[in-house]
Amino acid sequence: VEGARYGASVALGHDFAVISSSVINSQRGRAIIFRRVDGRWKNTNEYTQLSSFHDNDRFGFSMAVSNDILVAGAPGASSVAGDESGSAFFYLKQPTITEVNSITEDGTYKVSDKILIKVVFSQPIILTGSAKLNMLLDNDITHDLLLKNVTDDRELNFEYVVAAGDFSDDLEYTNEDALEIT
Repeated sequence: VEGARYGASVALGHDFAVISSSVINSQRGRAIIFRRVDGRWKNTNEYTQLSSFHDNDRFGFSMAVSNDILVAGAPGASSVAGDESGSAFFYLKQPTITEVNSITEDGTYKVSDKILIKVVFSQPIILTGSAKLNMLLDNDITHDLLLKNVTDDRELNFEYVVAAGDFSDDLEYTNEDALEIT
């Protein structure tokens, strides 16, 4: 957008960056979130802009990142202190999966043997529902693995029970949507 002045305020975290323009959309402001994926920065198409912003709020005028928290300033926003008294908005970055692996040794297993699968997140999570992981074997057989336990605030453990006809040189999850939390 011509005249948007993106980059007037930038905040950088370990694996995410936020670039804002406080003058876009009649100075309502907007921030665009980038994530580091495989060593490269990628526009995630995540935009931080509230529909309740008003002209001249200037959201994104200033920004800061600490760990997984983004703080964005809007000096023209109204608050309980009065019209155009300014506001700060806090956002918690959503966790991403950083690792999926088996904590059971490689080997050959029999029917009914159990293999533990660990899913590690980029930041602490609070699981309030149930979770399942869809796993893919070499012979295109899939299994939904139910959550066995949570070992700490960043790890979920699933259990795979070997069934008749299962074969795989390496256990894989089906795709990036393989983890379902309901």
